[in-house]
Formats: sequence, structure tokens, C-alpha cells
Amino acid sequence: MKAIYLDIFSGISGDMFLGALIDLGASVDTIKKALSSLKITFDIKVHKERRLVPGMNVEVLSYDKVGRKVSDIISLIEKSTLDDWIKKTSSEVFRRIGDIETKIHGNKNVQLHEIGMVDSIVDIVGVVTAIQQLDIGKIYSSPISLGRGFINSHHGKLAVPVPATIELVRGMPVYFTNTQNELVTPTGAGLLSVLVDEFTYPSFIVDKVGYGMGKRTLPQPNILRVIMGSYNTLEKDSIWEIVANIDDVNPEFHQYLIHRLLSQEALDATLTPTMMKKERLGIILTVLCANQHIDMVQDVIFQETSTLGIRMRKCDRVILPRETATVKTHHGTIRVKIGRWKGDVVTISPEYEDCKKIAEKKNVSLKQVYYDAQKEAEKFFDLFSKKKMA
Repeated sequence: MKAIYLDIFSGISGDMFLGALIDLGASVDTIKKALSSLKITFDIKVHKERRLVPGMNVEVLSYDKVGRKVSDIISLIEKSTLDDWIKKTSSEVFRRIGDIETKIHGNKNVQLHEIGMVDSIVDIVGVVTAIQQLDIGKIYSSPISLGRGFINSHHGKLAVPVPATIELVRGMPVYFTNTQNELVTPTGAGLLSVLVDEFTYPSFIVDKVGYGMGKRTLPQPNILRVIMGSYNTLEKDSIWEIVANIDDVNPEFHQYLIHRLLSQEALDATLTPTMMKKERLGIILTVLCANQHIDMVQDVIFQETSTLGIRMRKCDRVILPRETATVKTHHGTIRVKIGRWKGDVVTISPEYEDCKKIAEKKNVSLKQVYYDAQKEAEKFFDLFSKKKMA
């Protein structure tokens, strides 16, 4: 599995992102061919440039300087022959930008003056196309560096970061610098808001490094560094563990609490009995969730419990490659979950609901149904392994 890490030490724009991906090996000709079905007139000029390190400088050329509405851009994308994933992802970037522009200007389907022009369309759709071409499965990013000062725009002089950018990076980790220039453009922020899976420091084997060159002259190198790496068969990621001590909630509410947490994308939620201060019995609520679901989980905990505070910590986890298989037993057909370690089957777990349904229907022991399904699965995978070895 391939992944990339965006090292945003000097901001990001659409052309910098595209340049870095081309430097990693994405084909300019393939990108041009894919984008030619958008029915817009353009050309992409790419040349190698050295600024302490060699990188790609991308320039989109077009006589078309018309700013389009979001609906017009999405229509262009939908009518093209681009791959479905490229269509969906590119359209989502423009929808995200359009929603922000609507919020800022107060009218729906606002005309995107700078972002609606051909060069921005090519940058966004080109980046998404290059990501598919490079077969990138996950995208990680560093915190985002933001500049300051003022720039001239179609709407007049705007403070940096411009309103669209600061709204698009809402919820992302950023840090403000003294650089008197725009470091992150709305195009770059829009791409980050849709494409980045996690803002963290990943662990993988480095394969390549690509550099995309910015156009402005800055005190520091105006470069986006993108590092591409590969994983082994084990998936590694980071999750949040959220913990709360509770000693005065009606136990009848516990089931509903767990149900609500899981419905809000919590990965797991458990209750552990404990002895608390003043020798009162209580419970420890422990919830696991991804970074993007922290706010929703916090809302549920404070709404449904009496706790006055929660504890949080970030945890690394390793996930076994898993698959689902179906086995036939004399009771009936049952699904089983298979976990592998270094290619070998190490866990076989029959689906509880399948076993329960059969046990109730045939009036047999749930334990026996579960045991028989596990044994049948063990026989199958043992035979499968022997066939592979032979």
C-alpha cells in the first residue's frame, strides 16, 4: 500500500501539489489526456527547477479567463470521460469551496472568480488524477503553515489568510508565521480538506520524495515537499482514547449511551466497573474514535452522562489484515471473520448474529453453533494453507 506525507513547511497551492506529484512520477501526458475531456482549452508546461533542491514548476496556460460557478464546473466534470473516483473527488473539492464562498458572500452558487478559472480547475482535477495514477491509498499531512499580510483579489484587498482559506482549514492543525505573503491558497486548502486522511506523522518506508515549486519569492524556500512511502501488510494508524469516570448515572441508561456512541462513528465503547472516591461504585467509560469524530463523541458523553470532564490521549494501533468468509455447518451457513499475522490465519471469529439466529431457529446451544462454525473454518483454512504450500 502506498501513502504520501505532505510536508507543508512553506504553504501549499494547487500547482505546487501537482508539481510534487509529477516529481514523484505522475505522467504529465496522462494527466493532459484525462483532462482533455473537460472541454476546456489549456496546456500544462512543466520544467525542472532547482532551489536548493530540484523540483517541478508547473504552469497552466489558457486564454480562457472566465470565472465559473460551482454548478458549471461540476457539470463540466460530470460530462467528461474521467474515472468515476476522479469525478466524485474533484467535484467534492469544488463543492467544499463553493459552500465556503456561499457562507462568506451570502448567496448560493456564487461565481468563483479565481478558483473558477481554467488554471484552478486543471490544478484540482490534475492533482486528483495524479493521485489515482500513482495508486496512493492514504494521504497524511503535517500542520499547515499560514502567512500574513494582504493581497489584492477580485473582491479587493484581503487579509492573509484570505477568508476562504481560513474557513477551509477550520478543524485542521495550523500555525501562523511572520511570512508577509499568502502561503496557502483556497485551491490548496480545498484539496487538503477533501484529500487528507489524517494530520499526523506517519510511519512507513520512504520510497521517493517529490518537490513542487511555488511562484512567489519568499524568505524561505517556496517549496512543497511530498514524501511517498510504502507499508507492509499490517495497517498502522492513530486513534483517540477518550475516558470518563461516572458514578451517578442510572444503569438503565448505559445501553442507550453505548448505542449513541457507536452510532456517532465511535470505533468501540466499553464500561468498566470501579470503586471511586468515598467508596462509591462507579464505571469508567472508555471510547475509541478517529480524529475526525472527536467532537461528536464528546457531544454524546456530555449530553448523556453526568461527567464534568474527560481525559484524552492519542494511541497508535496495529490492525491485522482481515477478511470475511462463509462456512457451511450442519446447522447452516455462517459468516466468519479471519485475521492474519504475517500471512498466517491467527484468529477465526464466527459472526455472533449468524450463530444466534441459527441457535434460536433450531433450538440448539449458541455455544455449540459457534464452536462448530469455528471448527469448519479451521479445517478450511488449514486445507487452504496446505494447498498453497504444495
